Amino acid sequence: MAKLTGRYDFNPMIAIRGTASTGFRAPTLAEEYYSATNVSPTSAFVQLPPNSAAAKLVGVNGLDPEKSRNFSVGFVAHPGYGITDTLDLYQIGIRDRVVGSGSLFGSGGDLNLPAVRAAILANGNVLDPTVTQTGINIFTNGVNTRTRGAELVLTTMSDFADWGTVQWSLTGNYTKTKVTKIAANPPQLLGASLFDLTAIDNLETTSPKYRVVAGGLWTWGGLSVNLKETLYGPASRHDSRTGCSLATGSTSPTCFVNKIKTQLITDLEVSYKVFDSVKLSIGANNLFNSYPDKLNPNYRNTFLVGNSNGYVTQYPTFSSFGINGGYYYGKIGYTF
Repeated sequence: MAKLTGRYDFNPMIAIRGTASTGFRAPTLAEEYYSATNVSPTSAFVQLPPNSAAAKLVGVNGLDPEKSRNFSVGFVAHPGYGITDTLDLYQIGIRDRVVGSGSLFGSGGDLNLPAVRAAILANGNVLDPTVTQTGINIFTNGVNTRTRGAELVLTTMSDFADWGTVQWSLTGNYTKTKVTKIAANPPQLLGASLFDLTAIDNLETTSPKYRVVAGGLWTWGGLSVNLKETLYGPASRHDSRTGCSLATGSTSPTCFVNKIKTQLITDLEVSYKVFDSVKLSIGANNLFNSYPDKLNPNYRNTFLVGNSNGYVTQYPTFSSFGINGGYYYGKIGYTF
C-alpha cells in the first residue's frame, strides 16, 4: 500500500492538488460468515456464507482482500467576494471486488443447477416438498470495477445587514461505475453465471450518475431557516422472479427494467433560539412527500398471477431518496 500526494498554490486565489495511491480492503465478518434463509409458502432462498462447506459445492472457497488503485486531481479557487470553489476529478479501480452474486436457482428458475440445491441442503436447510422455487445468493471476489467521477463544492455568504446573513452552497457530483471484468465461472455452475443483470446493475445503474444540491441558511438573530434542494438523476435495474441472465438480457420474457426518473427533493428546517442554550425546531425531509416511480407493472404481475406468494411491494428498493415519502418533525435542542 502506497500513497503520494501534493499541492501547489499558484497564488492566494488558486491552487491545484493531486493524489495517487494503492490500497486493499479485507472482507468483513458479515461478508464472510453471514447466513440467512428467506422463505415464502412456495419458495426458499439462502444467503450462503462464502467460508462454508456448502459454498464449496458451488465453487466458492472463501474471500480474498480487494485491491485498489486511486488517482485524483483537484482545483481550489478563492476568486473573492467570500466565494470558495473546489473541483475534484477522480478514478478508482478495484480488483477482486467483494460483491453479492445474482440469484442462482436450484429449482423454479430459468436455469436450475443441481449444485445449488445440494449447497442448500449442505447448509442445513430442510426443504418442504411444497417448495417449488429454491435458490442462493453469495458474496464472491467476482468482478473488477472502475469508478470515474467529479465533485464540485461552491460556497459563499451574503450579508443583508439588519436582515441577517445567508450562507449559500452548491454541490454536485457525477459518478460512473463500470464492471470491467467478471471472474471465470466455477465449473460447478456450468451453463450459468455467478452474476446476472440484476447484480451488475446494482453496481452500475442503481445509483444516480449525478446529484446536485443547492442550499441556503438564513440567520437573523435567534431565527434560522435552512432550505435545501436536491436533484437526483435517473436510476434503473433489471429485475426478475426467475433470473435475468447476462446471456439473454432484457430479451428474456421474465426480465423487466424498473426505472426511477429524475427527481427534486426539498428539505426545510426552521429554528428559533428561545434562550442561548435552548433551540426549538420544526422541519421536513422530503417536504412535498415525493415518491419514486412504481415498479414495472409487468414485473409485479409475475408475482401476482399464478403465485400463492402475493407480492405487495410497489416501489423499487434502490431509490436514493427512499420509498417512505415525507418525514416531518419537531425537536427541542439544549446546549450544556
